[in-house]
Amino acid sequence: GGPSRGLMIGIEIDGSAAESRPRLLSEKHIFTGGAGATTVRLLPALGVGRKEADRFLAAFAELINE
Repeated sequence: GGPSRGLMIGIEIDGSAAESRPRLLSEKHIFTGGAGATTVRLLPALGVGRKEADRFLAAFAELINE
């Protein structure tokens, strides 16, 4: 196969991303990855829309503002 295309969104946070990632999965049902101690990675499908992005941002904001 040829080269793949994809989208990656990285968010740098204050504190430990290792604590946020499991909570996003268990509490908000959003799968994320890591790229360092303070980075949360979201790997959405290329068809991601505004609705899905807004859902992620709202869920992420709830967790980091607690």
